[in-house]
Amino acid sequence: MKTHKLILILLLLVSSHELFARHIAGGEMRYEYLGPGTAANSGIYKIVLRLYRQCSSPGPALDKTANITIYQGGTGILYKNLVVNQAQEVKQILTTPGPCIVSPPDVCYDIGYYEAIEELPFTGQGYTIAYQRCCRVDNLANIFSSSSGATYIATIPGSA
Repeated sequence: MKTHKLILILLLLVSSHELFARHIAGGEMRYEYLGPGTAANSGIYKIVLRLYRQCSSPGPALDKTANITIYQGGTGILYKNLVVNQAQEVKQILTTPGPCIVSPPDVCYDIGYYEAIEELPFTGQGYTIAYQRCCRVDNLANIFSSSSGATYIATIPGSA
């Protein structure tokens, strides 16, 4: 019995160490109106999340799915949770950052694209689309701790 308790304590100690990879370097979220929906007074939207991860970053690759949440604008009430599969992941090496940088460093990002098509009823309040994720890359000058997460949002304006 003591052996089982000891193993359980050891497992808890090991698993309490931060399990998230500190690798998100940035991202963006946007939407595109595709046209009227099948229901009356609704529209079809393409929601796109793009996440950047440093190629040299230790730890796992970008997540294969992203949990994106849609809130009612103005009230912040949850409208819908989406689990969006990664549509594509590309590696991009920035070799020409611009003429103002004399000795450009090698910069490489894995970029994950997550896309969803959603039909949303038109509302005067609109919607806020959000994605949150822990953790950021280390050694950011303007963020105290890499365990701080990131939030990416897009706002679909209301139809007044």
